[in-house]
Amino acid sequence: MISVWQLFRRADPAVGLPLFLFTTLLLQSGVSLVAKEEAVLTFQEIGSTCIDLAHYDAKTKQLTVRFVDRDTDRFYRYSKVPTAIWKKIRELNEAGGVGNYFTSMMVQHPEKYPFEKVFIRNFKTIPKKKRAGDSK
Repeated sequence: MISVWQLFRRADPAVGLPLFLFTTLLLQSGVSLVAKEEAVLTFQEIGSTCIDLAHYDAKTKQLTVRFVDRDTDRFYRYSKVPTAIWKKIRELNEAGGVGNYFTSMMVQHPEKYPFEKVFIRNFKTIPKKKRAGDSK
């Protein structure tokens, strides 16, 4: 079995020494060479003409939504969102009116709830519960 040092010593001196020094500095800096795995978010399906998916993180108070008829991986993450707003969205998801509520509470108040555009490719969904009488 060849050690790392032996591998660098066998390489051309013009490549081996700089590569060895770079690797040593990288490892001493604490930089991880392993790709960090992102958590897969679970989104609630929303029965609205405005929003089709939403996820709320109570710990960070962030509400992430995907608007209807937009790119499937483009979401908007709102900050400083109280839990009461998320609860109301979930209630309205059963009864209707999510879009109007969201627009009046969030979209019209960007100074209160700042947002950023984020791209999320991998996520899970929880289907919206069907109401009695829904044809879908």
